[in-house]
Amino acid sequence: TAMGELFKNSIDAAASKVQIDYWQKQRCLVVSDDGLGMRADEEVIGKWLVLATDSKLPGNGPPSDWMKFATEEQKKRLEAGKVFGQKGIGRLAIALLGTGTLVWTRWGDGIERQRTLLLVPWSVFRHPKLTLDQIKLPMLRLERPATMADALQLVEQAHELISSMPSARQSQAEQLSLLRDDLTEKFRHSLTAPIAFPDTPGRMFIVLNTDDIVANHFEGWLGKEDIFSNDDSFNPEGPKAYLAFNNPFSETGPR
Repeated sequence: TAMGELFKNSIDAAASKVQIDYWQKQRCLVVSDDGLGMRADEEVIGKWLVLATDSKLPGNGPPSDWMKFATEEQKKRLEAGKVFGQKGIGRLAIALLGTGTLVWTRWGDGIERQRTLLLVPWSVFRHPKLTLDQIKLPMLRLERPATMADALQLVEQAHELISSMPSARQSQAEQLSLLRDDLTEKFRHSLTAPIAFPDTPGRMFIVLNTDDIVANHFEGWLGKEDIFSNDDSFNPEGPKAYLAFNNPFSETGPR
């Protein structure tokens, strides 16, 4: 269900392709699309990181400045006004899949191109004594495509931010210990996966230290090129979640 919500958000971003990459040993899941992407201030900070906005209420269509670089086909889809995802659900869904999310997104072209890399260690929000104004998330605005060194830099910055947070009570110290374990070991292990950061419009959500439910979901997928084939020997539960995104009557294959 969480993966399906991410697909819906990609449709709302005018994407025509959504791709899933999963590295079991590294506990790393990547969901990427070729939509319009997000701008640093307007979409990443102003919407994706906000608990609730009115951006998906009926009558509030996508902003024209965000659609500036959209193709005619993308504009037609967006201006139709049909919204698939619900505000905030995709972000909450991705938080269920792993203890950290690295967001890479590019919007626009030419001198107006924006590239943003953001790290969200979800465990920090479980801390019982931290208020939202005490939580700082590391983010980079880049003039070039992101690299793995940039991702590791964000992990280090997050570790420094977390280390400066108060931990007066033992319960807080235990929470911070779990979070530091993510930042010093588990996230770095996930980032040993062969991740490439494309310099094309769109979004990439890199789930770090994935939950065991993700491994169960992909059980039986590895090495299978077409999950919608007529191979009766392949019937895991996971692919059934994506049947709603598959059109068996398409003349050019599954859609």
